[in-house]
Parts: sequence; structure tokens; C-alpha cells
Amino acid sequence: MVVAGKKSIIKRTVRHMSPGHMLRARISAHTVQKIADKYGLIYFGAVDPRKDDYNLLRGFTVSRTQIDSFYTVGTVQGYDVSFVLRNDIMLTRDQHERRCHWFIVAIRLHADSTLPHFYVGPQASNGVFESTYPQLKQMLFGTMAEYPQKFVSNFSVYARPSDIVGIEQLFPPAAAQVIVSHFGDMSFEIEDNLVYVYSESRYPNAALVETMLQNAMWLAKTLDTVSAARVILDQE
Repeated sequence: MVVAGKKSIIKRTVRHMSPGHMLRARISAHTVQKIADKYGLIYFGAVDPRKDDYNLLRGFTVSRTQIDSFYTVGTVQGYDVSFVLRNDIMLTRDQHERRCHWFIVAIRLHADSTLPHFYVGPQASNGVFESTYPQLKQMLFGTMAEYPQKFVSNFSVYARPSDIVGIEQLFPPAAAQVIVSHFGDMSFEIEDNLVYVYSESRYPNAALVETMLQNAMWLAKTLDTVSAARVILDQE
């Protein structure tokens, strides 16, 4: 990720010291702690990759200037799950600074084979991703089947051109319809067999966190099921 300069980083630090921000951040932290308790997860709070020994969540949002808070880990329905609230200031592909706040839910897939790296997100929020992974190109689904028009019109897919057929096999039109119906302005990324579900939210509330966890669990189970079926077919 291309990040902004020191002056913008200093301004961010000042903003985070304001009483209003600190109050709302405490409320959101308490919300995430309650959800962690509900699912038997461990809440660590603020973490620093330069100082702390923890499993850093990567994906397109990782950078040398990120600030991570609300860090939470554990197991849900047999899946390793992590939460984090990440904020950063970065440069888009056209060199404009953008203040970014992401709540992220990450789930480790069970798939034995390595899935291709790809990203799916609302078209209005693709600038940050494009500046991070220029090697992934915007692609159109539809090589093997017809996809819902609302998905094609409202969401963008980024992948290596050589991977697009395999991604369509993992992500059929029925799955695309679920994205249209349930993901709203959320995006997701598959990298190194991890599912990352993102929402641009500075102060996540309980409804958002619960929805993101449910969506990430659905996505992980869907990808694992399709991936396992492909392995069986390849062995026949």
C-alpha cells in the first residue's frame, strides 16, 4: 500500500486525541468486547506490529503506517476467526490522500489447495485496492455462466486474468446473488487461503460486526464446499 507523508500522520494522531473520538471509540470497543464474549473469542484491543507478537492480518489494507485496535481472535464453528479495526492514510492511484477506517473480519479456510488471490467490492470503493495490487486487473464474470445484473453493475472483481475461470468455478452466480442481497457496501478479499471481509467503518456497532461475521462464515463455508468438490472431481 502507498501511504501518505508524515504531516498527515501527525494530523491523524491529533484527531485521535479528541474527546469525541475517544468516547465513540470506547463505545465501539465495548461493543466488540461483548461480541467476543458471546462467541468465546479473546479480545486484545490495540496491537502494534512493530512491538507486539501477534498474527498480523494482512490483505490489501496492510501497511507500515496502519493503526490496529479491537484485535480479537478465536474459533467459531471450527474456523479460526480474527477481528481488527484498522485505520490508515494512504494515496490512491491518482495520488489523492484518503483517510481509511476498516473493520475487518478474517477467517482461515479449511481448503487443502491454495485458492487464487481475488477481490470483490462495490465499484465506488475500489480506488484503495487498485493502488495496492496493480498486478490484479478488473475482470468481468460471465465466462462460464450468466451472473446477476445487479452484481455485474454494482460490484467489481479484481484478479489475475489467468485465474478468472477458476474463480468463477469457486464463485458461481448463486453466490453472487447472495453478495448482492447481504453484503451491501462490504467488500471481500481471498488471499493465502484467508477470507477478509471489509467494511469502511470508523465506529463499528453490534449489528455491523454480527453481519460481517455471518457473511464471512457463509463465504468461508461456500468456498470450502466448492473447493472440496473440485478436489473430488479432479481425483475421479
